[in-house]
Amino acid sequence: MKFPRLQLKNYSLYRDGKYLLKDISFTLQSVETLSIIGEQGAGKGLFLKSLLGLHKGTVTGTLEMVGNQRFGLVSKSYACIDDFSIFQNLSLVSRLAGVEMQAHLAEEVESVLKTVGLWGGYKNSLHEKTAPLNAFEKTLLNLARTLLLKPTILILDQPTLLLDPVQKALFEAVIESLKDSMSVIWVNYDLEQVARVSDQVLLLKDGTMIECTSCEIFFTKPQQADTENFISGRIHV
Repeated sequence: MKFPRLQLKNYSLYRDGKYLLKDISFTLQSVETLSIIGEQGAGKGLFLKSLLGLHKGTVTGTLEMVGNQRFGLVSKSYACIDDFSIFQNLSLVSRLAGVEMQAHLAEEVESVLKTVGLWGGYKNSLHEKTAPLNAFEKTLLNLARTLLLKPTILILDQPTLLLDPVQKALFEAVIESLKDSMSVIWVNYDLEQVARVSDQVLLLKDGTMIECTSCEIFFTKPQQADTENFISGRIHV
């Protein structure tokens, strides 16, 4: 059953005499993926920071968290400590976040590693350094670490940017398996991936929302000329 988790209406961010974000409106439902796209400098990263409360400036409009929602961020940066083991990387973030799960930490670690597909290959080496992990495995470990904090809204900031097509497909399958328990906001440059994973698509340009609609309408019947131009330009590069 779908229900709203996050609602924005005319959400804007004003600083130093100008709007950095302007008129962003959408409703994020449960079991739903919203992809945020736009050219470099469109405001995607700034928007994520504002959602996470890391912005500077004056916010206008409304941002409503429906119920007790928790954000979890997975970025394109691995941010794994190679001198730490897999278990240490996971347990450290839980302690830093103040999560009281130490009594069941081993079980929680096993659960998230099974979810991302790392348990089978590393269950016998959880306490060895993570340096042997390849880029894809570090991305999965980054995801597992975030899942340990039990987010209800998962924010993905281009985590598959450096992955090959097979790895991207595997990552997408993991995210799809999570949609029954959380919503996803995915910042992405890959329009083919956006078309595969999205329920809604939001296009930003110069910090302003151009269009936010269903994935099908966005790619087949866009309502704005800027949307058509963006799609055409990205497809032909």
